[in-house]
Amino acid sequence: MNTLTNKLSPFELKTGLCPCSSKCKKSSTNSCSLWKEKNAEKAVPKPSFWVTYLENLPLPINMKTYLESYFSAMTHHLNFISENFFSVTLWALVAGLAAWTLEFIEMYVFSDFRYLIFLLLMLAYDAFAGIQKVKYLHNLDPVKYAPASAKVFKDKTFSKLMYYICVLASLHGLAHLQIKGVEVTIFNAFEYAALITIIATEFWSVQENYAEMGKKTLLLLAYDAIKSYVTTKKPADGN
Repeated sequence: MNTLTNKLSPFELKTGLCPCSSKCKKSSTNSCSLWKEKNAEKAVPKPSFWVTYLENLPLPINMKTYLESYFSAMTHHLNFISENFFSVTLWALVAGLAAWTLEFIEMYVFSDFRYLIFLLLMLAYDAFAGIQKVKYLHNLDPVKYAPASAKVFKDKTFSKLMYYICVLASLHGLAHLQIKGVEVTIFNAFEYAALITIIATEFWSVQENYAEMGKKTLLLLAYDAIKSYVTTKKPADGN
């Protein structure tokens, strides 16, 4: 007598189709029952090694559940790495190189990145004020003052930015240099003073640009106050 395996065609074995699917509704043959039992056993997933191992340990249920979740996540993680080994390795190398680069920059170039945000904002304010000043002066006297040029703007801003980068990087190296593994802190005051001076210079430049347009800035208000004080001061009596 032929067995069920011999009765199934290769296509039916591969796809898992019932060999008597057209007859299941009309009859319940032994072959159909055997096929359903075997496929029902295959449909039930077998417990993993960690689940079987943890069930035999004398641990609380909540601890077993936690360990089961931990080992399950670790198994999925290892499977993901094995299936995507090339991409995972590439991203790991990129992340390691980025971390090393950031550590190198913080040690030898510059470390106060929040200060850089303030400086870049001040540069943007100064650049905008400078463009407005050039447009104002050109409209006031087109013959004497040239119109605003993107090339001049980019060259001036880029040169100022490179100057600040060189100053800040060199001062950072001076203020945080190490001799025999010990940082020399005697020059920290120079870096601190330079950081304040650069920000103050950019702020004052913004005030100057708007003052030339006749705007009421701190610079113009201070100048008007001093001028008013000098001109209205009464001369001393000659008695």
